Amino acid sequence: MLVELRTAGLVVAAVIVLIGVLRFRQGRAGKTTLSLTLLVATGLGAVALFPDTILVIRDAFGLQGMPLSGLVVALIVAVAVEFFLLIAQSARIDDNRQRLSRLVTALARRTLDVPPDLGRPGVAIVLPALNEAENLDVLLHRIPPTIAGLGVTVIVVDDGSNDETPAIVRRDGAILISHPVNQGGGAALKLGYQVAWDLGAPIIVTMDADGQHDPVELDRLVEPIVADRADFVIGSRIKGDHEAASRVRHLGIYVFNAVISVLARKKVTDCSSGFRAFRASELRKLGLYEDQFHTSETILAAVKSGLRIEEVPVTISRRHSGLSKKPGAVRYGWGFMRAIWKTWWR
Repeated sequence: MLVELRTAGLVVAAVIVLIGVLRFRQGRAGKTTLSLTLLVATGLGAVALFPDTILVIRDAFGLQGMPLSGLVVALIVAVAVEFFLLIAQSARIDDNRQRLSRLVTALARRTLDVPPDLGRPGVAIVLPALNEAENLDVLLHRIPPTIAGLGVTVIVVDDGSNDETPAIVRRDGAILISHPVNQGGGAALKLGYQVAWDLGAPIIVTMDADGQHDPVELDRLVEPIVADRADFVIGSRIKGDHEAASRVRHLGIYVFNAVISVLARKKVTDCSSGFRAFRASELRKLGLYEDQFHTSETILAAVKSGLRIEEVPVTISRRHSGLSKKPGAVRYGWGFMRAIWKTWWR
């Protein structure tokens, strides 16, 4: 039995080497990947040729009296190596994701289209949009020129749309900046925040581009900041009114509200609302990283940074037209919880 296992180990080691070299020669793997591949194959081959190596490790831990102790130690070593490689690969993926994000942002900055006669805005409204031309055609005309006596500037972040979204934005005189590829609502908002900061807007409002948020309620959202009662205002459908898209999603809002309220030590009634207002100087202090599930991240980051948070009642309607860009209930719930966990522990 031992001979067969050793032979199988040598065969697997040879196959690993062959695959690693072929991928390297085809340009599908770099030097680091090739080096790790050869290292793993060498270790496996060494154990197959000299099985007593495992026994030395076993004896060092005093496990020689256990049944199948050599096999157990070999499996432990294999799992440890696999775990190390998994962590290394995860780190590389995160690094590549950050590089890609910086590249996409740099490319997007080159598309910034600001009307030449634009002055310093009092309120900057950031609208992330992915294929929302039909809805923007209605929504942009409904946004008032002033909110709480402050001039309004609309910033639409086109998140890789392939419809007429950019043309509609330019036609209606809003500021346009475009991601070359879809990055997610959180990434679009972060880009929009940067534009608003560059323009010097003291207050930043976020709205969905699908027509769910009523521009008539913008005064209500901004007033607590103007009155210096709050730094961050959330438009709450629970305190106001809403049309539930589905029972599952509606139930999920209540569950996540409870989770975030416990973690934040502050009652939050609508953790998934995208209808929000910020004091720009305070928003800038938050370290925001989520490209997709950003609403929970923002609340927890604001609590940890000591921002004054207030909720006001708003009405959330069904989208004006088209299909939702949000993932299914299970994936959305998992992503939302993952964002909560990551934000709380960082």
